Amino acid sequence: NAIVDWVWVKYLDLNDPNILQFERSALLQRDGDIVDVDGTSPLSAFLVEGDKYYISIHHRNHLDIRSDTTFTLTSTTTTANFSTSSGLILGGTNAVTTLDNGFYGLYSGDYDENGQVQSSDISSVVILLGGSGYSNADMDMNGQIQSTDINNILYINIGKGEQF
Repeated sequence: NAIVDWVWVKYLDLNDPNILQFERSALLQRDGDIVDVDGTSPLSAFLVEGDKYYISIHHRNHLDIRSDTTFTLTSTTTTANFSTSSGLILGGTNAVTTLDNGFYGLYSGDYDENGQVQSSDISSVVILLGGSGYSNADMDMNGQIQSTDINNILYINIGKGEQF
């Protein structure tokens, strides 16, 4: 349950998913759970209970995903588990990668956050090689900007794009 980064969660209109109803920041745990900013509580959203929303997840250097179906918010916790069913995600397996443990995850490599992993992302990371710290160029999120960020992630994911 260690916190590894921030994500941005958007709740989109039932009839037109291009219309934003609510958005907020949240924390990403190492196991993939998204929790409230206190680091432990389920994510809260100030929306109408019983209404349905599409959900979109944004991370700083990964391709965004959006749910293919709507989720109904209830007074108890509403769970949207994108890690075990690509069918819940718009674009299915085209929108996510299969991890070594069999779960689904977001594609890394979108340095400039334009919705595509492109050669321009590689060019941007190359000039930052050897750097460290919190950076969009750190594709594997280990605190270092290394050739492995390019070889193991960017080259593999080049050509991938958001599915919405």
